[in-house]
Order: sequence, then C-alpha cells, then structure tokens
Amino acid sequence: MDAPAADAAAPAAATDAPAADAAATDPGEAMKTGLLRASALDGVDIYTVDATGATTWDDNTEYTAIDTNWEKIGEVEDLVLDAKGDVVGAIAEVGGFLGLGEKEVVLQPDEVAIVMTEDKIAVVSALSKEALEQREQVAEDIRGDD
Repeated sequence: MDAPAADAAAPAAATDAPAADAAATDPGEAMKTGLLRASALDGVDIYTVDATGATTWDDNTEYTAIDTNWEKIGEVEDLVLDAKGDVVGAIAEVGGFLGLGEKEVVLQPDEVAIVMTEDKIAVVSALSKEALEQREQVAEDIRGDD
C-alpha cells in the first residue's frame, strides 16, 4: 500500500514559525510585522506625552519613534488578562527612587500605545507621572506569584 501524500501546507507552516518567533522578540522585526511577545514588554520604559503639552490622546495613533521631549514615568511590570485571554491592562511601576517607594498601578489598553523602533520597544501614554501615582495600588489578587 502506498503511503498517504504529504500535506503541502505542512512545510509552509513549519517555516512560518521561526519568522513569527523572531518578529515577536526582536524590536526591528516586531516593528515590521506588528507581532510582539508579552514578555518583550516586561521592564520597558513608559513615557508620557504630557510633558510636551499635548492636549489630546488618540490610542489609535501609531508611534514609530520615541520623542526626545517625552518624559519617562515608569516601567511595564506585567500584563493583566481576563478569563478569555484578552489584555485588559498593563501593570506599571511608578514613583519611588532607586527601587524604594515604587507603586504598581494598572493602565488601561486605551490609555497606552506601544512604540516599536528598530532597536527599542516602549510604551507611551497621555497620563502624567502624578496622575499614575494617584492611582490605587494593584490588588494582590491580580499580581500573580512574583
């Protein structure tokens, strides 16, 4: 008996995986494809456009560079997912000095945009550092094991 014919789509799917994986971890590749691993956001800088005097925020704006007038206001610590696996927020570490007095707060998806350049990934928001510091500390039950 002859062996069944190989599925022509199988080799293509196998060769697509490395490209998707590279796009998800390398900022330059992620910029080209729009794919990004959640782990690539861990520890990235959060900037505010508030320091530039921006008066409006459109979360659909695509940022392709980090503006030198933006002020660094924190770092992404984690993402918050709902039961369906949808991203419902980003945990940001704000405030403090040299690791002391920092606070973890949640930024909603419509409050941030991801900036992907050839060599860096960052997050930008219209919220000021002071506005984030006024937010409630992240509840223990959504922090995870860290």
